[in-house]
Amino acid sequence: MKTDLGKAILKGGIILTLSRLLNRLFSLIRIFTIARWIGPESMGIFSVASLILATIEQVSASGFPHSLIQKQGDISRFIPPVRTFQAIRGVFIGLLLFTSSSFIANFFNSPESSSIIKIISLVPIINGFEPLFFILSQKELKFEKIVILQISASIIGLLVGLFCAYLDPSPWCLIWSVLSVSLSTTIGAHILSSRANIGFTLNFKPLIEILPFGLWMLVISISALIYTKLGDWIIGSFLDVTSLAIYQMAFLICTIATYEIGSVISQLSFPVFSKIQDNINKLQNAFVKSFCIVSIMTIPTAALLSFTSYDIVLISLGSDWLDVAPLIPFLSIWGICSLFAGPQSALFKAIGEVKIWALTVIFMSLILLIGIIPMVNLYGTKGVCILIAVVGLFMQFIRYYYISNFLNLSYFNVIKHLVLPIVSVIITFSFTHYIINYLFINSLHLRLIVTAFIFLTIYFSTTFLLMIKFDPLLYNEILKRFKIRNVFINADS
Repeated sequence: MKTDLGKAILKGGIILTLSRLLNRLFSLIRIFTIARWIGPESMGIFSVASLILATIEQVSASGFPHSLIQKQGDISRFIPPVRTFQAIRGVFIGLLLFTSSSFIANFFNSPESSSIIKIISLVPIINGFEPLFFILSQKELKFEKIVILQISASIIGLLVGLFCAYLDPSPWCLIWSVLSVSLSTTIGAHILSSRANIGFTLNFKPLIEILPFGLWMLVISISALIYTKLGDWIIGSFLDVTSLAIYQMAFLICTIATYEIGSVISQLSFPVFSKIQDNINKLQNAFVKSFCIVSIMTIPTAALLSFTSYDIVLISLGSDWLDVAPLIPFLSIWGICSLFAGPQSALFKAIGEVKIWALTVIFMSLILLIGIIPMVNLYGTKGVCILIAVVGLFMQFIRYYYISNFLNLSYFNVIKHLVLPIVSVIITFSFTHYIINYLFINSLHLRLIVTAFIFLTIYFSTTFLLMIKFDPLLYNEILKRFKIRNVFINADS
C-alpha cells in the first residue's frame, strides 16, 4: 500500500504540475495578448460577465462532488444523484444569468455587458452536464486523462480566442474562448468517462447521507466567495469597470505561480489525507513535510513578483496597464496565503473538521465586509488589496493553532518553517535592490531576467546558510527529502 500510494502521488504530482503550468501558459498568452489589444476599459466589460459567472457558480456550489472524494468505501450509489443534481444546478444558473443580465449590467453601469452575460450563461449549463470525470479521477489519483483533457481544452480556447481577437479585438473574443473551453471539456469528459458514471436518476435519497458535508462545503464556498470576490463587486460598483479590470489583472498576475502550485498541492493533498485520515503519525509527516517544501519554494515567488512588478506589467501588458503594478505587492501576500490555504483546507476536510474550516473562512469574510468600504473610500483599489493581505496573514496564524491541535504538534513546530524563508526574503530583497540599481540595465527584458537570477541565487544561498546555522536538522531533512516523491511518500513511513 505504501509503495503504491507513493508512486501514485509522485506520478500524479509531476503530471499535474506540468499540466497546470501548460494550461496557465496558454491562458496567460490568451488573456495578456487580448488585454494588450483591447485595453483596460474594454476588458472591464468582460470582467463584469466573468465576475457574475464566478459569483453565481460559488454561491450555488453544492459540495456534493467533493463529498465523493472524502467518502470512503463504495461510492457508486452516490454518483447518479450527484451528477443529476449538478446538471439541474447548471441549468438553473444559466437561466438566472440570462434573465438578470440587464439588471446586472445596470448595477455596474456597463450596458455593454448585458449581451455578453446572456451568452456566457451557456457556460454553467454546459459544465453542469460534465459527468464527474475530474472528481472521480482525482479520488483515485489517476491524473493522466485529466491532463490530456485540460491541455487539449486550453489549446482550443487559446486558438479560438486569438483567432477571434485577430478578426475583432473586443471583449467578445474572450467570451467565445471561454465557451470553447467549456464545451470541449464537457465533450471530452464524456468520451473519457466510464459508461456507468454517465447516467441520471430521480432518486436523490443517497444525497441525504452526504448532505452535512455538502452543506458545510457550500458555506465555505459562499464565505470564500465573499472574501475573494467582494473586492471586485465593491470596486466595480463604487468605482468603475476599468478599475475592476485593473484589479482583476493584478489578481491574476499575483496568482500565476501560487495558484497553480496550490491547486496541485490541494488536488494531491485532499485524497491523500483522506486515505490516511485515521493515522495521526502519517498525517503529521504528510502535512509538515509538504508545508516545509511549499514555504521555502513559494515565499520567494511572491517577493520576486513584487520586486519586478513594473517590469512585468510593461512587458506583458504595456503602459496602459501600469496601474496594475502598485497592487501586486499586496495581492502577492494574499496569493501566498491562499496557497497555504490549499493543503490546510485539504487537512480540515479530510479529517472531517470541515465545520471549523468553514468558520475560519466566515470570520475572514466578516472582517472584510466591515472594513472594505472604508478602505475603498480612503485608498481606492489599493485599499481592497491592503485589507485582503492583512486579513489573510492574520487568519493564517489562527489556522495554525487548530492544525497544531489536530496533529498533536506544538504551535512552533507548525510555523517554524515560515521563519527562515521570510528572513531570507528580507535579506535577499535588500541585496538585490542594491545590485540592480548599481548595474543600470536599460533593457526591460534583460533587467527582468538578471533580477530574477540574482534574486533566486541570493535567496536560496541565504536560506541554506541560515538553515545550517540555526536549524541543521531541517537542513539535513531538506537534503535527504528534497524530492516531490518524498513529500508524501514518506508520510507512510
